[in-house]
Amino acid sequence: MADLLERINAWDHAFSQTINNWGAEWIDPFFILISGELTWIPFYILVLLAVYRFYGWKLALLSLFAGIITLSLTDQISVHAFKEVFQRLRPCHEFPYNQQLRIVDGCGGQFGFVSSHATNTAGFASLMIFILRKKLTLALPILLFWCLLVGYSRIYLGVHFLGDVLAGTLLGLGIGSFVGLIFNLLTRKLRLR
Repeated sequence: MADLLERINAWDHAFSQTINNWGAEWIDPFFILISGELTWIPFYILVLLAVYRFYGWKLALLSLFAGIITLSLTDQISVHAFKEVFQRLRPCHEFPYNQQLRIVDGCGGQFGFVSSHATNTAGFASLMIFILRKKLTLALPILLFWCLLVGYSRIYLGVHFLGDVLAGTLLGLGIGSFVGLIFNLLTRKLRLR
């Protein structure tokens, strides 16, 4: 079992280094922007406006509340139940591995498993897919592309391993789906849909 874990860790390092080393200075600002926490606020607003357009203000307000709950859960769980427990160093903090990386825009906190960016985006995306899937067929590909882009940017910048992003995405999908199921039950019970 230990041998298998070592092999998986080696693959994770190799894939992450490959993605990171594909970078070029001319596109670095784009991926820094993609990883920015405030960058996506207009996107969140657009998604909530889509909910308002299709379902009205009551469901949009409930969706805003569900989004806040989802992001609070994904952020807190990714940090307190994973980063602080597993304490896996970010690639940019792991010596001598970090000597082979392009550290594009600083390193962030010490621990990286799981990626909070990936957890948050996947959580919000899965929640909104639950809410919008019947009215907006483009919601699924747009939100999935957004998750992939943010996750890729974290590896590109050298602040997360591929495994951090994949695990964070799975965690976020689980949390967002859980909140989405509760949201759907609640809106049916309240006859908002």
